[in-house]
Amino acid sequence: MSTASFPGVYPFALSDAASQYSAAGDAPELPVRRRANVDQARAIEKLGHSVDHLIYSRIFLTDAAAVKADADAVHLLMKLRRSVFEECERVVSENRQVKRWIMERLRRRTN
Repeated sequence: MSTASFPGVYPFALSDAASQYSAAGDAPELPVRRRANVDQARAIEKLGHSVDHLIYSRIFLTDAAAVKADADAVHLLMKLRRSVFEECERVVSENRQVKRWIMERLRRRTN
């Protein structure tokens, strides 16, 4: 039994998101923490569930037009989820600010 994936089934998995750092030459920043209110948390959760449902329900679909439409739908839902996340209040602890300052200093020394 083969575990090889079908070529072209998941075009959204081959995005250039990971290569954006290598192209710019910058290291990724520390993770951003945000505090969501109840409505934002529900929206993020529902959008995540809808992405999961769309991916898992179409996992063995081979029709090229449907795969493209599903990939576009997944991208749209992920953009919406990211925009809701961006609207959440940013949380920065003092400890995290010190870590960020140290990391910036170390980056300057290595460059």
